[in-house]
Amino acid sequence: MTRTQTRRQHSDKAAASLRVLILSSSMGAGHDGSAKELIRRLEEAGHEARMHDYLDALPLRIGHMIRWNYRLQLRFAPWSYENSYHFMPRIYGLLVFLNAHLARRRLEKWMTEFPPDVIVSNNPLATLAIGRLRERHKLSMPTVTYITDFGVHPLWIHPGIDLHLAVHPEAAADASRRSGGGRASAPGPMVGSAFRDERPSRAASRSAFGLVDGDRAVLVVAGSWGVGDVEETARLLVSSGRFVPVTVCGKDERLRRRLEADGLGIVIGWTDQMPSLMAAADAMVENAGGLTSMEALAAGLPVVTYHAIPGHGQDNAAAMASAGVTRWPTTSDELLDVLDQVTSPGMAREELVSSGAGIFAGDAAVDVASVAEPGAAAVTLRAARRRRVGRRTLGAVAATAAVYGTMTAGVAAAASYGLTVPSNAHPARAVLTPAGYVRPVAYLGVRLTAAELADPTVVKQVEALGATVIITSSEALQEPATVRQIAATGADIATGGCGRAPGDVLTEHVDVASAGAIVRATGVHPSAYVPSRPVDALDLLWASERHLTIVVAQHTFGLGNRVPTTLHAGQRYVVDGRETSPAQLSVLLGDVSRSAQSNGMVVTGLEAFEH
Repeated sequence: MTRTQTRRQHSDKAAASLRVLILSSSMGAGHDGSAKELIRRLEEAGHEARMHDYLDALPLRIGHMIRWNYRLQLRFAPWSYENSYHFMPRIYGLLVFLNAHLARRRLEKWMTEFPPDVIVSNNPLATLAIGRLRERHKLSMPTVTYITDFGVHPLWIHPGIDLHLAVHPEAAADASRRSGGGRASAPGPMVGSAFRDERPSRAASRSAFGLVDGDRAVLVVAGSWGVGDVEETARLLVSSGRFVPVTVCGKDERLRRRLEADGLGIVIGWTDQMPSLMAAADAMVENAGGLTSMEALAAGLPVVTYHAIPGHGQDNAAAMASAGVTRWPTTSDELLDVLDQVTSPGMAREELVSSGAGIFAGDAAVDVASVAEPGAAAVTLRAARRRRVGRRTLGAVAATAAVYGTMTAGVAAAASYGLTVPSNAHPARAVLTPAGYVRPVAYLGVRLTAAELADPTVVKQVEALGATVIITSSEALQEPATVRQIAATGADIATGGCGRAPGDVLTEHVDVASAGAIVRATGVHPSAYVPSRPVDALDLLWASERHLTIVVAQHTFGLGNRVPTTLHAGQRYVVDGRETSPAQLSVLLGDVSRSAQSNGMVVTGLEAFEH
């Protein structure tokens, strides 16, 4: 049965001409892309739909600042986005309140101009706003959220939403549970017919992109902004000699020019030829689980996730791997092995393609129409103004949030750029070796647990790398003799804080003071504080009083974020052993050593950044 026939057999209410207001967001191209496909399907069924960018509903250009900060975090301080992503649920109530009140006037304007029978959100902030307004009876028409991610973040959910739609049954079940048993279903991703029913010719597409028989083409994508380790992935594929990377750089022209200059396969900028690219490719490597991944699943192209970006990228990777629609290798060798399997005919490829095709079980447009209430578009937001929170009060809340953001996220971003490091302690990107050669240098710290401190193999590897040993005062109390022995070899020792569990608050004082605790336990003076969490203004205050430098890593490697094949000169790296066994950490350290050697790079400790 075709999609059109399904719509015709739907209820009389859904078959009537409906007005659908869609709240999207310009955070990348995925939200708008799915919204446009929903509009196409609704209009094909005889309904009328209108889309607005929810970020435009926020006054004082707040939406612009949110978009700018999001892009800045992903590109320059991805660890800060990771922390923001996991911090937001802690202030869920505040975010609901602020979104509902700040967006209310513009939402009223949009609904007055286009009275809807149902409102659809496909981004978390809009969901919070319409969910609260619906729950408090300020909206008379039904509300729907279309969750574009496989991983369901808490901000996607609000109990005031009438229907949560998801791309996979596991995501729908999660949404229903988080909303307290609310209605949820999984019609599947919103993907255009060009990827499913009207696929371009594979032979013609391969010829158009210069691919010849025998080329195993791997499409490498990173969203519309070109975010993530795209260049490293392309270099790996080229150096393997087994694959031809076809890299789509989105709107990142600098990335496109770099890849073209280095001759890293086929390089493409912003394009509308994704259906042809997917027809030509044998597999796709992605890092975020966004709309492009869904399009690949619809096109029958095996999807592989590699170096997933923080936050929603990691959650999507885990959920997609659990659903069997992607493979998620964590090392370069694993990536090449997986691509060998899925780019050739066989069971591995067939299972991945079949699982991907299976999630396209319904049509979100039909589900949206099923909950609409024709004639329900009574706008009640105006009456609510009589009881609204005073603008001064709301302004004070917003100002407080801005100050808090400056003292936390602002300071954290500054620290990621090295602005907490003394001006006379910014080392060079290259060093002169004893043999007289100039070599690029990377700066490395290794965060060790008590068990890893007691492991001779791990300690020898850290010493051989010349890395800074990062310990908490808790580890120093457990292994004081080992810490003294390591320091006696001339190794640099830094404190990683007090060792409290993640999520503990107001630890700034004790984290910085942990340096003194290490001195008392071992007699060794840590040269710096290397935090494992975002730093804030209180950290700077306490560190200044104790004349202790704060050194923030720009890249952290652990079980979920493995060592890349290329290290960047002058960058600060930390290998985090807190969630690894000594054997697993030993593997990570070996990867760092091999990566440095393969690129002719020198590795040294973080002491160059310290007082």
